[in-house]
Amino acid sequence: MSKYKKMAKVAIISSILLLVAGTLYGQDVKKAKKILILESWERGWLEDNEIIRGMENVFIDEKSEVSIFKEELGGAESKLQDDDLNKGIKNYLQLKYKEIKLDLIITIDRPALEFIKEEGVEIFPQVPVLGVVKPINTEINVEDADIGMMQLSNIAHNIEFIKKNHLGLKKLYIIYKDWMDSESFRETINRYAHQYSIHIEPICLDDIEEYRFYNNNNTAMFLPGFNQKSNHQNIKYSQYIEYVKKIYKGPIYVQDKIYVGEGSVGGVVYSSYEDGIKVATEAMIMLESNTLKNLQLIEQQEKKIIDVAAAKKYGIDISSLPKDIELLNKDIAYYELDRGMLGYLIIEGIFLFIIIGYVLVISVVRVKSIDKKLKMSKDEYRILLEAMPVGVIVLQEYQIKFINREGMTVLGVEHPREIDYFKFMNMFVEKIEFQKISEDFCLIKNKIKSLDNQIKEVEVCWFMTDKEGDERTITLLLDDISYKQLFYESQEKDRIKTQIFTDLSHELKTPINILLSSIQLLDTYKEEQISRNIINKSIKVMRQNSYRLLRLVNNIIDTTRIETGYLKLYKENCNIVELIEELTLSTVEYAKANHIEVTFDTEIEELIVSIDIEKFERIMLNLLSNAIKYNKREGQIFVTIKVQDEKILITIEDTGLGIPKEKLPYIFNRFMRINKEQHTQVEGSGLGLSLVKSLVEQHEGVIQMNSTMGVGTIVTVQLPIQRVREQEIKEYHPLIRNNMSAIKIELSDLYIE
Repeated sequence: MSKYKKMAKVAIISSILLLVAGTLYGQDVKKAKKILILESWERGWLEDNEIIRGMENVFIDEKSEVSIFKEELGGAESKLQDDDLNKGIKNYLQLKYKEIKLDLIITIDRPALEFIKEEGVEIFPQVPVLGVVKPINTEINVEDADIGMMQLSNIAHNIEFIKKNHLGLKKLYIIYKDWMDSESFRETINRYAHQYSIHIEPICLDDIEEYRFYNNNNTAMFLPGFNQKSNHQNIKYSQYIEYVKKIYKGPIYVQDKIYVGEGSVGGVVYSSYEDGIKVATEAMIMLESNTLKNLQLIEQQEKKIIDVAAAKKYGIDISSLPKDIELLNKDIAYYELDRGMLGYLIIEGIFLFIIIGYVLVISVVRVKSIDKKLKMSKDEYRILLEAMPVGVIVLQEYQIKFINREGMTVLGVEHPREIDYFKFMNMFVEKIEFQKISEDFCLIKNKIKSLDNQIKEVEVCWFMTDKEGDERTITLLLDDISYKQLFYESQEKDRIKTQIFTDLSHELKTPINILLSSIQLLDTYKEEQISRNIINKSIKVMRQNSYRLLRLVNNIIDTTRIETGYLKLYKENCNIVELIEELTLSTVEYAKANHIEVTFDTEIEELIVSIDIEKFERIMLNLLSNAIKYNKREGQIFVTIKVQDEKILITIEDTGLGIPKEKLPYIFNRFMRINKEQHTQVEGSGLGLSLVKSLVEQHEGVIQMNSTMGVGTIVTVQLPIQRVREQEIKEYHPLIRNNMSAIKIELSDLYIE
């Protein structure tokens, strides 16, 4: 190390932040001096505590007549920029020291000094201020500073010291406090990294527990000395190094002498306690002379210290260290060897060498035997992996180190050379989503396209078997679940088929029973004179239930056609606004019978669109029928039409009981009747909404449903505005088209007295 020492400088410059210049006013030196020590941070900050302890050692000396007052601001600079907080601190200090005449104020660190510069004239008039600043987060030029400062941190000296102790050093971790993270701090770190050709990685003390140190080889850590986190949690200095060593296993260097001997290797250190003594000594000279003068710079003594016991653990050659390094816990066998013992040690060494040779021979024989057994075990292990019913793939550093036969079968390859890591990752058809089971174990369910062009459902168990060092080993268990999926789907289809037949039998049985009952009634009175009222009622019941049967059959037929691809649309150009209005009006009579009001509103009077009119009628009538059936007494239905982005938006809103949020995703499933429990009197097959969704999609449209329990349901149908070329626009007249029977069929679930 160069003999030149760039000493950390302690500059203590007195400033009178008042209207007067630097003299003390008529104080009797024999009278006790009153000194206020104003700390920037909450107590527990180790370096500040040591500085204050050093000052107190001078001030409380029996020869000194000094009364000490201590206050703390308890926050960072950002906190002290709060006007309300400043005002509260100001009022507190004014009230507490109203009757106390202070002779000197000593501020510890920048926030306290800045506070006094702003508020001190009003709180403590005519009291001189002594500022002690520790610019740890950057290098500050003393000549350019506004205030005297004590520069305690010399990171550059420590980096140079660490590099000389670890010639192969590649990475240096520097622990810092959250308030240090600034552009200036980052520039300083980058400058050191460039200057010493080393990768420097700063880590905030708050984040050290979350940081992962995978490889401790050729790395070291430097602790500037902070023992307090941003949440004001203090770590005792005697436990601080032990706390860091539980997280990081490499060599640790420090810059405060108090941490040497606690498990750190050492460092270029200083003593905060000795700095406090120097500050207090200078303050006493100023008070006793009744004069505040510009002080000379006080050189701060640095020491290079190595803890031999800690250094041995990291392979540091103690014998090659310079003589100016102070060694702690020296081992006499290393440094103060008695020459008289040299011959004895040589003989002992020869004897030891013979023993070691004998042990080595025995060890070689045993190693060969173990190696043979290991090879046999490895072969058995490989046979076991090859026989496994799932694919096994071992990855290391983006290379496939092993793949068994089942793995090659799933991936569609015949030889391991045909597959590599990148080909394997590109096989996944969908975006890979990891389902984390534990820290080292993940599950992936996805589809892959194998190299023989087959799409397969796979389940991948992805776990890390070795994460020591930079090279990680990952083992994959690859299971082709395509056949399992087909089996589950087959079971589900059988279940749905059974459910369909059960629901269909119920839906067919109900109207047939009603028809038979009506026929039986007429048959009973056929020989007697039957009133026309009974006949009309029976005919009405039979007609309505016939419509119900016809509607159910139509829905089943159309659903089957859609599934098989045989349903065709016959589109015509028509005024869709007029069509929707007529269909809405056709349901008014049914709505009134259920004490429900229907309102129709449109932004446009005419819009020509190409649709299959018959299929569109079924869409609208089904949705209007549901709005009536599942509404409440004295409820309302709103039908609105809007045009947006070359699309027509049709909204049907009701004020019914609503649909539970968890059941909304299944509302368009076949034979799904969500509101069975709430509407026990309402009849329906459960095919309607499924068919409506299919018919809307046949028109290249989209249907959406939103519902709130107790408020109602909103159904929105969105269709593209398209026209059939060179076709006459047809007007919609339900009566002319003899469409009333179609309306009655679609509304057959509703009853009118």
